[in-house]
Amino acid sequence: MFKPLLALPGVLLCGAVQAATTTFDLAGATTTIAYSINDAGQIAGTGIESSGRMHGFVREADGTVTVHDVPETHGTEVFAINAGGAIVGHYYDNQVFASHGFTQAADGTFSQFDVQGATGTTAHAINDRGWTTGYYTDGQAVSHGFLRKASGKIVTFDPQDSQQNLPQAINNSNQIAGFYYDTNARPQAYVRAADGTIAKITPEGSISSFAEAINDKGVVVGTWADGNFVPHGYARAADGTITTFDVTGATATYPRGIDPQGAIAGDYADGSGVFHAFLRHRDGTIATFDPQGSVSTHGWGIDRAGAVVGGFGDGHAGHGYIRARAK
Repeated sequence: MFKPLLALPGVLLCGAVQAATTTFDLAGATTTIAYSINDAGQIAGTGIESSGRMHGFVREADGTVTVHDVPETHGTEVFAINAGGAIVGHYYDNQVFASHGFTQAADGTFSQFDVQGATGTTAHAINDRGWTTGYYTDGQAVSHGFLRKASGKIVTFDPQDSQQNLPQAINNSNQIAGFYYDTNARPQAYVRAADGTIAKITPEGSISSFAEAINDKGVVVGTWADGNFVPHGYARAADGTITTFDVTGATATYPRGIDPQGAIAGDYADGSGVFHAFLRHRDGTIATFDPQGSVSTHGWGIDRAGAVVGGFGDGHAGHGYIRARAK
């Protein structure tokens, strides 16, 4: 993923803005990453022990953190949470450390699944209807996309020239955003319509592109690289219009989440290669931020109110955070 020192006409860039930020850790973890937040303030993510063992978690709005591990496994990762509190992710078995997809409803109902013939399955995103997307690996170590309906039925798919397919996000219309590696091993972003039609996302001048998130208006966000391998951010509207943007002074910009109204969360690297988080407001202005003590900050998810979640390092350990919307 990639960026330049480009400011779009009419786009104002703000300096670092302080807003209420709460940091937290999963007990026993040396690294805590918050990936996703719903409008109830529930946060889903993964904690990693010093041994490398992973644990999924959900943090409630009141700060209570609950571990969500699949029993008798080698490790669990949770990647997303929907409006109803259902989570998705994968776990590693104790036999050959293969990954298996799962969903867990708010009432604790657990459903494990694998795509038929897969050697590994990852559930990466879930919408409010309970439909899930992600990817699986076949016997030749090639990744393919899947859509799992709320009924449990699985549909597999790949772009025509895909060599490795990695769906990342799904909205409530069952549109899927992701990226794949083509026959030249170049990343190519795409959006898949509910009817299965796949459209490439190719910003002008790009040699590669990634899609990371999609909202209910069909706006996709991600990163693209120009001919000098410089990374930029973009937002693609439902009609195909692409707007590119960058954080001032950045050497790489990585949009990773988008709210229903179009506010975008992500992170960027400065001239020294240090990462900071950003929030691009709906009017195009950009606020940058770091939790206190951070030496590297990443932004992952955003809710309807503009609260951003992610992870940061303080030089000793990694921590999760939630940054409330700036007033």
